[in-house]
Formats: sequence, C-alpha cells, structure tokens
Amino acid sequence: MRMKIRGKLLALLMLVALFPLGISAYMHHRSLFRLGNHLAGEIRGSLTESAHAHLETVIDNFQRLQQRDQATLEWSLRFQKWEIEQQAGAAAEDRAHPGRLPDVFRMLDRLTPLPVLRRIVALESGAIVEYPAGRVPPVDYDPRHQYWYREAKKTGDLVWSVAADPAEGKGAMIAALPLYLSAGTFAGVTAIEISLAEWFAAPQFTQPWVGATRKMLVVLAEPEKDDPMWRLRIIAEEAVEDGAGRVNGHFLEADDPGQMAVLLEDIRAGRPGSRLIRHGGHETHWIYGLGEAGKPLPMVIVSHEQLAASAYAAEEHVRESLAAELKITGLIFLGAMGLVVGLAFYSSRRITLPLRRLAERAEGLTDGEYQARIDIRTGDELQDLGDVFNTLGPRLQEREKMASALALAQVIQQRLLPQSAPHITGFDVAGACAFSDETGGDYYDFIELDGKWGIAVGDVTGHGIGSALIMAAARGTLRSYAGREELGALFEAINRHLTRDVEDQQFMTLFYAELDVANRSIQWNSAGQGPVFLYRRRSGEINELAVTGIPLGIMAESTWVPSGPLLLHAGDVLLIGTDGIWETRNPAGEMFGTRRLCGMLATLKDDSAAGICSAIVEQVRNFRGGKHSEDDLTVVVIRATG
Repeated sequence: MRMKIRGKLLALLMLVALFPLGISAYMHHRSLFRLGNHLAGEIRGSLTESAHAHLETVIDNFQRLQQRDQATLEWSLRFQKWEIEQQAGAAAEDRAHPGRLPDVFRMLDRLTPLPVLRRIVALESGAIVEYPAGRVPPVDYDPRHQYWYREAKKTGDLVWSVAADPAEGKGAMIAALPLYLSAGTFAGVTAIEISLAEWFAAPQFTQPWVGATRKMLVVLAEPEKDDPMWRLRIIAEEAVEDGAGRVNGHFLEADDPGQMAVLLEDIRAGRPGSRLIRHGGHETHWIYGLGEAGKPLPMVIVSHEQLAASAYAAEEHVRESLAAELKITGLIFLGAMGLVVGLAFYSSRRITLPLRRLAERAEGLTDGEYQARIDIRTGDELQDLGDVFNTLGPRLQEREKMASALALAQVIQQRLLPQSAPHITGFDVAGACAFSDETGGDYYDFIELDGKWGIAVGDVTGHGIGSALIMAAARGTLRSYAGREELGALFEAINRHLTRDVEDQQFMTLFYAELDVANRSIQWNSAGQGPVFLYRRRSGEINELAVTGIPLGIMAESTWVPSGPLLLHAGDVLLIGTDGIWETRNPAGEMFGTRRLCGMLATLKDDSAAGICSAIVEQVRNFRGGKHSEDDLTVVVIRATG
C-alpha cells in the first residue's frame, strides 16, 4: 500500500513540532481539553446550522415547486374557462358540441403536473358539471355557498382556497375563475381541485428527525377590529398518521409573544428563514418560506430535542476522541522521535522536487504550450497531480475552441434576426432583442409577403444553445410556409415540426400577424404568446389581443383559429414582447410587471417605434440593477402613422 502525501506531510510536521511539543506537553494538556470543549461546541452549532440550511433548502424548493404548479394550474384553469365560455357562446348560436368538454378536461389533465381530483363547472342557476363523473357529494352540498365560488364571483378574478373535498372529506387545494356570457353577464364559476396530500408531497427530508416534523401551509392574517394583532392562521397541515392533507383554521401561537412578533415581522417583510421558538412548552425550530400578502406560505416545525440529538452525540464523540488522542500521543512520542529525524531529509526532497518541476511546466502552460507534460513516478498523490496536469493542456485547448465556436454561434444567431426595420408605407416598425447568454431562445422577424408583411415574436423555453437551435428551426419553418398557408395551417405546420423534433419539456410560444398595408389591418395567431398590447389613439385605452391557442410543441394534434382582421388607425401602437420584460425582477425581488409596461406605452405613444423599443429595453435594464438577466428579452413595436 503506497504512502499518501498527507502521511509525508505529517512526518515533516512531526519533525518540526514534536520536540517542542514534548517539552510543553504537560503545560498544554489542560489547554487541549479546553480546545476540545470549544471544538465540540462549534460542531454542535455547525450541525444545527446545517440542519437549518437543509430545511430552508427543502422549504425553498417546495415553494418553487408550488409556484411552478400554481402557474401551470392557473394556465390549465384559464384554458378550461375559455373553452367553457366558448361552448356557452356556441350554444347560444346552436353550434355547441356537448361532448367536447370531457375531451378538453382529459387533455388538460395530461398537461397538469399534479393529479386533479375534479374539475367543476358550477352555474349561477344551480346546475353543476363535474369531471370525472361518479363522485357523490352530500345532498345539501351547494357550490354557490362555498368560499371559492363567492370570492370568484365577487372579485371577478382567480381565487385560491383550501377546503374539505365534499365527497371524501379530505383536504383539497382549489383554484377558481368566474364565467361570463358573451354579453358580460356573470354565469357561474369553474374550478380545479387538487389533493392536499399531493400538494404536500414535495418536501423531502433525509435526516433521522423527519418523523418529528410538522408540515403546514399558513397565511398572514391582518388585524381586525376586535383583534389588533397580526397572526398566523394554519390553512392546511399534513396529517402525521397517514400523510394526508387536512384543512385547518386554527391560529399558530408561540409561548413567547416577543419571539412571535420577530417571526411575523420577517414574514411581513418577505424574508424566508428559521427561528428557535418556544411552542407548547418545548423549544422548537420554525422554518418558513417567502411570504407574500394574502398568499399561503409553507412552514415546517421541528422539535429542538430531535434536531440537536445528533449534534450532542457528535460533541461527546469529539471530547472522547480528544482524550484518547492525548493518551496515545504520550505513548508514541518517544518511539516517533528517532524515526522522524531520519525521515526528514528524504521526505522533504521527495515532496519539493516534483512540485518544483510541476511549477516549471505550469509556467509553460500559461504561455500557451498546451502540449506541456510532466513525468512524476512517486506512487502517491503527487503522481495523481501530475496525471491531472497532463490532461489540462488538451482541456484548455478544447475550451478555447468551444469559446470560439460559441462566439460564432452568437454571430450566426444575431444574423438570423432582422438587421434593420423594414420601411412599410403608413407604418413605423422596430424591434429589439437582448439575450441573457451568448445565445438564446427569443425570436422576432419581419417577413415581406405579397402586399403584406409578416410580423413574428417567439419565445422558446429556457435559453442557451438548445433554445437557439429550436428557435432557428422554427424560424426556417415559418419563413418556408409564410404567405403560402393561411394562419391556422401555418401554425399547425410549425407545431408538427416542433412536436416531432423537440423533447417534451420544451415548447415555444409564438405571436404571428399578417399586416395588410392596403387595408391597414392585421390578422393574427397567438400560440400562448402574450399579453400583446394595443394602444388606441382615439380612446386612449390599452387593450390586450386575444391568445388563440396553446404553445407550439406540446400536442401534435392542435389547432389555432386566427383572430382579426383588426383595423389600425393613425396613432395606434401595437406592442409585442416576451416575458423577459415583465418577469424581470429588481434586487428586492419585485417584478417589472405588465402594468409598468402599459404605463410606459401610454407615456411613449408619440415616440417613434425604435424610440419606444430602446426606452423599454433601457428601463428594464435599469430596473434590474446590477443583477444578471435571467431570461431573454424581445420587444417589437408597430405604430400606425398618418
């Protein structure tokens, strides 16, 4: 068995330190015990901090998964609402297809990451449609009396709530949206119900104290007239006995009001973290996620006794090990003294000579000698280090080639984008694109057709080389079919190519409009790309153009029904962008948002299209501060002139 380099270094250190250590061994004996106590305390604190860090990471990952799942569920619910309202409008004109809704629900279930307990359509008339059918709620159950129905009707917007499933009594997370007839009359509410057990399944604990944890969702309750205190309400909690989710409504209290006040201040300020709090007569660790006003946040409570058990065991082990080491050191001191003197010269030479040769070769490597090699045959880590060094040259040379290739890819992708805005009679158009990496997945284009211009803005999920290749493929397909196919067939052709060539986890959103120069109108398709804003000069209003279908690359058999034509009058401004604009966050975590973007559009309405694009890109960059851009950013502006 070959001797490791650490053994050689130990021998050298013993040569230097063993003799004076023998003289002062008795004097330092008690000092070493004090050092052991201090080290044991440090280990205890380190293990406790490590447990906190693990829990905070689990909570953060859980919250990120919740946000992802909420976004997907919201998209699914909005599509469900859109389909129901479309069916209602078709029914009014005797064009309804009654069997279509179950097919749509089944399709949405396949795209939803969490299993859906049921999809509900509850009408104001009292009629109820549930999918899947066959669940039997209590006889007196009326969705119109449920919190989610009343709030969706009241607010006219998306509502999240927690309630007991009426058929099985188990906890459920419910998202609801109001339904309206074509005349704007409230018709009812549609909702999606997810099992709380599935909702709580994300946090994974690997430590032995997993059985001592309480997982829950809490919400910050604002002060009321008869209770001026801010409080935490438990809205749902995982049941310990069977892992199921239970609906709760109790307030979470601490034995010390001061500790509770500090925790509430953290949550109100949007600071995730952990606190040691006395609860129910015991010391407990409360770990909580990022809080937002009116939204539930995850929280885990762990017993301090369980959490600190391994730390105390490690502390005792350190003390025992240190005491044993002191005894052993005294016994081997005399025998080691003569040995280390003889090994000193030999060890130092075998260590320093290969290192000096390695340093000389390293200087050549820094000068670009990628074929520099060194032959070390010491049979230990120094030989391993030499072997690793011999692989550095080719690797550095390969990285240099890769950097050059990446730079070339960046140049090629930039050339795929329009080099300048076209001159279109009666219109002022411009576009801008900024990638977060050398290459990206955003795309915009101006395509000259027969008497028309094609305007495209797309966004491939993710960014980097993979997204750039998908963008290039989609661009080639779009330009091949544009002008030869009507908009619906054009999108179906692109979708077929993407679903065949792209992996399931990637897709592309695309807005494509054909601008009729003579009629001063546009007709468009939007595959999940939005919102798209239209400023009307005559009314001063900013409207959103309709999204006509799901993103491309998700389902092979999908259709898109074009919208339009829409007349553009002098002074009207159409703004098309990607989510890299409104989802940009500043250092404080605040999103740029579509409201801020609409405010800029209203202010810059009289500027040129290029000026509006430049101002938006600059404002987003300033809003981001010194943070690196997390997503690509694209904006296209079409301004109707006189």
